[in-house]
Amino acid sequence: MRFQRIWGTTLSVLALATLAACGDDDGLDGANGVSALMNITAEAAGATCANGGSRIESGSDANGNGTLEAGEVTGTQYVCNGNTPVRALTATAVEASGANCATGGTRITAGADTNGNGTLDLAEVSSTAYVCHGATGATGATGAAGAHGFTPLTAMAVESVGSANCTYGGTRITSGLDTNRDGSLAAGEVTATSYVCNGASVSWINLVSETQVQMASHMGYIASNTTSDVTFSLPVAPAVGDIVRVKGGLGAGWTITQAAGEFMDLADLGTWSSLSGRSWSELSAQVGTNWETWVASSADGRTVVALSTWTTAMSLSKDGGASWASVTSPGTDLGRVGISPDGLVLYATRVGAFGLYVSTDDGATWTQRGGLTDIQNISVGADDVVVAVGSVGGVVAPYRSTDGGVSWTSLVPPGAPVGACWVSVATSTDGKTIAIGGDGNGSCSAIPTYVSQDAGVSWIGSDPLNGPPQNRHQLVSVSGSGNTVVVGSSNGGIGVRISTDGGRTYRLGTVATGAYPELTSRIILSADGRRMMASGQGRVYVSDNAGYNWSFTHPAKGVNSLAGSSTLESVYLGTPRGSNGGLVFKSSSVRSAFSGTTTGVTGQVSGGSGDALELQYLGAGVWSVLSGVGNTLVVR
Repeated sequence: MRFQRIWGTTLSVLALATLAACGDDDGLDGANGVSALMNITAEAAGATCANGGSRIESGSDANGNGTLEAGEVTGTQYVCNGNTPVRALTATAVEASGANCATGGTRITAGADTNGNGTLDLAEVSSTAYVCHGATGATGATGAAGAHGFTPLTAMAVESVGSANCTYGGTRITSGLDTNRDGSLAAGEVTATSYVCNGASVSWINLVSETQVQMASHMGYIASNTTSDVTFSLPVAPAVGDIVRVKGGLGAGWTITQAAGEFMDLADLGTWSSLSGRSWSELSAQVGTNWETWVASSADGRTVVALSTWTTAMSLSKDGGASWASVTSPGTDLGRVGISPDGLVLYATRVGAFGLYVSTDDGATWTQRGGLTDIQNISVGADDVVVAVGSVGGVVAPYRSTDGGVSWTSLVPPGAPVGACWVSVATSTDGKTIAIGGDGNGSCSAIPTYVSQDAGVSWIGSDPLNGPPQNRHQLVSVSGSGNTVVVGSSNGGIGVRISTDGGRTYRLGTVATGAYPELTSRIILSADGRRMMASGQGRVYVSDNAGYNWSFTHPAKGVNSLAGSSTLESVYLGTPRGSNGGLVFKSSSVRSAFSGTTTGVTGQVSGGSGDALELQYLGAGVWSVLSGVGNTLVVR
């Protein structure tokens, strides 16, 4: 579910003060005094007010009928809806006789309360109008006392959020004549009503160092703290209709907690009760002992294949690891394993000169595909696309095949260093984005990471691995969509580097609170690049926010290789060599079965970078989701 509102416009609030009548009030020495009147009407969006607003007309009631007619208007001013969430104020003052009013009168000023002190300061005045006294008439014979003029009054009140007049609340302005002369505007004296409404926007605060935040109504928060989650508390004493928003920036993540009696109703918004990578369950896929276990998964996570290196042991599951069947081996000394995204084609390598084998019948039979031997790494895309590091005619290099391994084309970029030792290769699902890495250790030439966005026709070479030791045994990975490239190392010291622009630039994603781990297998990414996992030093490193922050777990029996579905909702782990060799474990993201949080202090919802929530208060402690976006929202 994505946000359906534009969070960008707010309206100013207009405050009007009472205007005193202008003119002789007792009528003993001349004509009866006249009343000053105002009309407040809506101003449509246009040349005068880009976002609409209110038009205020003022003048004297010359004909004494209590209505400000067109011919009586002597001043017009506008209060326009603005773009910042500040109040607008008005003020009245006596205008002495002079250039503006020959016989004196009333000065009306208006403007935005930019400093928030509740007073219209001189520097904040944006418009001024005058209601002037009429000229003094000639002195005539004393007659009977004339009727007193009525004082025009205005009143201002809060218009609640969600009303038919103002969706996001605002100010209601009423005006009329004080016919009972009590100095207040009674309901029966109201002759005009207008509204100045708040816009849909809220003010946003970017949090880069805060860890604990008390939320305020009608505020938005961006969690950008890169070292710690930001924990939010819901607003204290909210009013029905109040809105809050939170969004994960380029930080660790965020959590909204609850107080006693509070509850967040998340309706049909997709949430999780737990995310994969945090806990692991052993499966029944025993594929050998002592040697490293390698695993591969289809895009939906249902088809999984595992093998034990240097043996003939292979096993296949077609139901997400629930049950397994032994697979006929293509031969001895197995090396690596791969699987097509649709799960219909299995790939296996044999160490040394035997090369690549392919099965299209779930491992019942295998066909040797020619040309490529001494295969070190393999990555499989759709439509028979395979990329690998191996040897053709004795030249070890990265190669690409579009016919399932029948024929191969070199992927060595023009101008690549002579003596490069190629060790790693990865492809997107469509085979267009390819990344290759090498080893700059020992006698091997220092080599950049190369990325191609056009299936190897052209290349971008960059060195994201500065820092000792440099260019050590690069491990590369590409998201299924091709939008993200990640580079790590099996020798440590370089951290994890992430590129989202085709390998032109990289950012550092240090894991384990700054540690640079030694990784042991291809880093795995979700298709959109938001979730990442890597294995190394007996740990599984996990990022739910595109590599900006990482956590790790220690699987009970170690970790050698990882494979997962395109969303990483299902992830499989192969164990390292030794007494636990030949085992496969699984970790799954679990969908939440509830439509909201647990009531009270234990309830909470959390998210990561890019995850966002907009909540509205309904009363009785209940906050309801208005909109939300995210793939990693966890609710408790």
